[in-house]
Amino acid sequence: MHESQRPVGPPATLLSLLEWRAFAEFYGALGALPWLRHAPRGDGHPVVVVPGFLSDHRSTWLLRLHLKQLGYLALDWGQGRNVGPIGKVEAALLALLRQLRDRTGPAPQPGRLEPRRGLRTRARP
Repeated sequence: MHESQRPVGPPATLLSLLEWRAFAEFYGALGALPWLRHAPRGDGHPVVVVPGFLSDHRSTWLLRLHLKQLGYLALDWGQGRNVGPIGKVEAALLALLRQLRDRTGPAPQPGRLEPRRGLRTRARP
């Protein structure tokens, strides 16, 4: 049998228990909502939410909901699962950011997209 065809066994018990952490994080976030509502209000500017590595839009729905409640135009990045900075994903994200800039004007907080490093932002002086 070739090594790539070898059956894969179940994960170690400790690793399986780590998956339950997601429920604690979810309910912890829900419990924090009353305090999060005191965050600065948005003015309708778009915010593109990029999921963490190997995650998709489902992992950011609570953050996008919170941003919408604060008055931002919270958008999914539209690329499905984040598999890292591959060429077509970077090009699509840059195109989305340019489209939003052309439609709504420049971002109130300057930022730049650096290939292989992600989005870098800084506060205005």
